[in-house]
Amino acid sequence: MRAPRRIAINPDSDQARFVGTTHDGRQFFAVTCLTDDGSPRQHAEFRALYLFDARETLLEARIEEVTTRSGNVGEAIAALEAMVAELGGVTIERIMVKPFAVERFGLEFGLVVQRPTRQERAAGEDWLWVSLQPGDSMAFQAPFDSGEYDT
Repeated sequence: MRAPRRIAINPDSDQARFVGTTHDGRQFFAVTCLTDDGSPRQHAEFRALYLFDARETLLEARIEEVTTRSGNVGEAIAALEAMVAELGGVTIERIMVKPFAVERFGLEFGLVVQRPTRQERAAGEDWLWVSLQPGDSMAFQAPFDSGEYDT
């Protein structure tokens, strides 16, 4: 199975609350990422704002670590709203972007293609996901242009 060239993200009231376009035609995606996977930075919280050009390629990744993980959803939403407000006029709408990965704080961030391990393939597993990293809080599967994801 081939990796997708691009992924659709539909805005919703959950993880994809802040998805859309800026007044100058860039696309954006703002999200909170949590690490709960046993990594060296376990239980860390990050806020990320990803900016893409009209060709759906990542232009910039603004990622900040939250110093105290509060678990307060309202606080996290307000912080993401502030990040998006810095972009100026935006429209919340469906976007199409290419998978990407960047390293920050010793972790991989982005919409990262995930494939079965060699052992899983040998056992007959044939799957492909694109997941939001770190934390794997959004997982996209074929058809990648649906805009739908699993949590």
